[in-house]
Amino acid sequence: MCGWALPTVGSVLWVRYGFARLVVISDATITMVDTNTTVTATHKPSMSDQLLKPIEEFQRLSQTLFLSLSGDQTARRVPLPSVSSFAECDAQISRALDVARTHQIKQRKIEALKQEILDLNAQWRHICSELEAGKQELETMIKEGDERIESIDRAKYG
Repeated sequence: MCGWALPTVGSVLWVRYGFARLVVISDATITMVDTNTTVTATHKPSMSDQLLKPIEEFQRLSQTLFLSLSGDQTARRVPLPSVSSFAECDAQISRALDVARTHQIKQRKIEALKQEILDLNAQWRHICSELEAGKQELETMIKEGDERIESIDRAKYG
Protein backbone atom coordinates (compact mmCIF):
# COMPACT_ATOMS: atom_id res chain seq x y z
CA MET A 1 0.00 0.00 0.00
CA CYS A 2 1.28 3.46 -0.87
CA GLY A 3 1.71 6.21 1.65
CA TRP A 4 0.18 9.49 0.49
CA ALA A 5 1.32 13.02 1.20
CA LEU A 6 0.18 16.32 -0.19
CA PRO A 7 2.19 17.06 -3.34
CA THR A 8 4.15 20.25 -3.69
CA VAL A 9 4.97 22.20 -6.82
CA GLY A 10 7.43 20.24 -8.93
CA SER A 11 7.19 17.05 -6.86
CA VAL A 12 7.11 13.64 -8.50
CA LEU A 13 5.00 10.85 -7.06
CA TRP A 14 5.15 7.21 -8.06
CA VAL A 15 1.94 5.23 -8.03
CA ARG A 16 2.64 1.68 -6.95
CA TYR A 17 -0.14 -0.02 -8.92
CA GLY A 18 0.10 0.82 -12.62
CA PHE A 19 3.53 2.42 -12.35
CA ALA A 20 2.33 5.85 -13.38
CA ARG A 21 4.25 8.96 -12.43
CA LEU A 22 2.47 12.10 -11.28
CA VAL A 23 4.26 15.38 -11.82
CA VAL A 24 2.77 18.41 -10.14
CA ILE A 25 3.46 21.30 -12.49
CA SER A 26 1.70 24.09 -10.63
CA ASP A 27 -0.86 24.60 -7.90
CA ALA A 28 -3.67 24.14 -10.42
CA THR A 29 -2.33 21.56 -12.92
CA ILE A 30 -1.32 17.94 -12.40
CA THR A 31 0.18 15.92 -15.23
CA MET A 32 0.19 12.12 -15.15
CA VAL A 33 2.88 10.54 -17.25
CA ASP A 34 2.63 6.83 -18.14
CA THR A 35 4.67 4.75 -20.55
CA ASN A 36 2.36 5.52 -23.47
CA THR A 37 0.24 8.52 -22.56
CA THR A 38 0.31 11.85 -20.81
CA VAL A 39 -2.85 13.17 -19.19
CA THR A 40 -3.16 16.68 -17.79
CA ALA A 41 -5.88 17.60 -15.31
CA THR A 42 -6.46 21.21 -14.39
CA HIS A 43 -8.08 22.14 -11.10
CA LYS A 44 -10.14 25.33 -11.22
CA PRO A 45 -10.44 27.38 -8.07
CA SER A 46 -13.83 27.14 -6.36
CA MET A 47 -16.50 29.74 -7.06
CA SER A 48 -16.04 31.12 -3.55
CA ASP A 49 -12.30 31.52 -4.15
CA GLN A 50 -12.94 33.26 -7.45
CA LEU A 51 -15.31 35.71 -5.77
CA LEU A 52 -13.40 36.26 -2.54
CA LYS A 53 -9.98 36.94 -4.06
CA PRO A 54 -10.89 40.30 -5.72
CA ILE A 55 -13.02 41.31 -2.72
CA GLU A 56 -10.13 40.62 -0.34
CA GLU A 57 -7.82 42.62 -2.61
CA PHE A 58 -10.29 45.53 -2.57
CA GLN A 59 -10.48 45.31 1.22
CA ARG A 60 -6.68 45.36 1.44
CA LEU A 61 -6.47 48.40 -0.85
CA SER A 62 -9.20 50.20 1.11
CA GLN A 63 -7.47 49.56 4.42
CA THR A 64 -4.19 50.80 2.98
CA LEU A 65 -5.91 53.94 1.71
CA PHE A 66 -7.54 54.68 5.08
CA LEU A 67 -4.29 54.01 6.94
CA SER A 68 -2.41 56.36 4.64
CA LEU A 69 -5.03 59.08 5.12
CA SER A 70 -5.19 58.76 8.91
CA GLY A 71 -3.93 61.75 10.81
CA ASP A 72 -2.00 59.65 13.35
CA GLN A 73 1.55 61.02 13.16
CA THR A 74 2.97 58.38 15.51
CA ALA A 75 2.05 55.54 13.16
CA ARG A 76 4.37 54.67 10.34
CA ARG A 77 3.35 56.54 7.18
CA VAL A 78 1.74 54.15 4.66
CA PRO A 79 1.97 55.09 0.97
CA LEU A 80 -1.26 55.74 -0.91
CA PRO A 81 -2.35 52.91 -3.20
CA SER A 82 -2.47 53.91 -6.85
CA VAL A 83 -5.70 54.71 -8.64
CA SER A 84 -4.81 52.09 -11.25
CA SER A 85 -4.71 49.40 -8.54
CA PHE A 86 -8.28 50.35 -7.56
CA ALA A 87 -9.33 50.32 -11.23
CA GLU A 88 -7.74 46.88 -11.74
CA CYS A 89 -9.43 45.61 -8.58
CA ASP A 90 -12.76 46.97 -9.81
CA ALA A 91 -12.27 45.18 -13.14
CA GLN A 92 -11.46 41.94 -11.30
CA ILE A 93 -14.61 42.26 -9.19
CA SER A 94 -16.64 42.93 -12.34
CA ARG A 95 -15.19 39.81 -14.02
CA ALA A 96 -15.86 37.76 -10.88
CA LEU A 97 -19.47 38.94 -10.82
CA ASP A 98 -19.84 38.02 -14.51
CA VAL A 99 -18.49 34.55 -13.72
CA ALA A 100 -20.88 34.27 -10.77
CA ARG A 101 -23.83 35.34 -12.92
CA THR A 102 -22.90 32.78 -15.58
CA HIS A 103 -22.44 30.16 -12.88
CA GLN A 104 -25.88 30.90 -11.44
CA ILE A 105 -27.50 30.60 -14.86
CA LYS A 106 -25.78 27.27 -15.48
CA GLN A 107 -26.65 26.09 -11.98
CA ARG A 108 -30.33 26.90 -12.57
CA LYS A 109 -30.19 24.91 -15.82
CA ILE A 110 -28.58 22.01 -13.96
CA GLU A 111 -31.26 22.13 -11.27
CA ALA A 112 -34.00 22.19 -13.94
CA LEU A 113 -32.40 19.21 -15.68
CA LYS A 114 -32.11 17.37 -12.36
CA GLN A 115 -35.81 17.99 -11.72
CA GLU A 116 -36.65 16.82 -15.23
CA ILE A 117 -34.64 13.65 -14.62
CA LEU A 118 -36.46 13.06 -11.33
CA ASP A 119 -39.81 13.54 -13.08
CA LEU A 120 -38.81 11.18 -15.90
CA ASN A 121 -37.61 8.68 -13.31
CA ALA A 122 -40.98 8.85 -11.56
CA GLN A 123 -42.76 8.34 -14.90
CA TRP A 124 -40.45 5.43 -15.68
CA ARG A 125 -41.21 3.81 -12.30
CA HIS A 126 -44.95 4.28 -12.90
CA ILE A 127 -44.67 2.68 -16.35
CA CYS A 128 -42.64 -0.19 -14.91
CA SER A 129 -45.21 -0.78 -12.17
CA GLU A 130 -48.02 -0.76 -14.76
CA LEU A 131 -46.05 -3.23 -16.89
CA GLU A 132 -45.51 -5.43 -13.84
CA ALA A 133 -49.24 -5.35 -13.08
CA GLY A 134 -49.98 -6.19 -16.73
CA LYS A 135 -47.47 -9.03 -16.58
CA GLN A 136 -49.18 -10.41 -13.49
CA GLU A 137 -52.57 -10.23 -15.23
CA LEU A 138 -51.17 -11.97 -18.33
CA GLU A 139 -49.54 -14.67 -16.22
CA THR A 140 -52.88 -15.22 -14.46
CA MET A 141 -54.66 -15.44 -17.83
CA ILE A 142 -52.03 -17.84 -19.17
CA LYS A 143 -52.34 -20.00 -16.05
CA GLU A 144 -56.13 -20.04 -16.38
CA GLY A 145 -55.78 -20.85 -20.11
CA ASP A 146 -53.37 -23.68 -19.37
CA GLU A 147 -55.80 -25.04 -16.76
CA ARG A 148 -58.66 -24.91 -19.28
CA ILE A 149 -56.57 -26.61 -21.96
CA GLU A 150 -55.57 -29.26 -19.44
CA SER A 151 -59.20 -29.83 -18.40
CA ILE A 152 -60.25 -29.99 -22.08
CA ASP A 153 -57.50 -32.52 -22.76
CA ARG A 154 -58.59 -34.59 -19.73
CA ALA A 155 -62.20 -34.48 -20.89
CA LYS A 156 -61.18 -35.35 -24.42
CA TYR A 157 -58.94 -38.30 -23.52
CA GLY A 158 -60.89 -39.22 -20.57
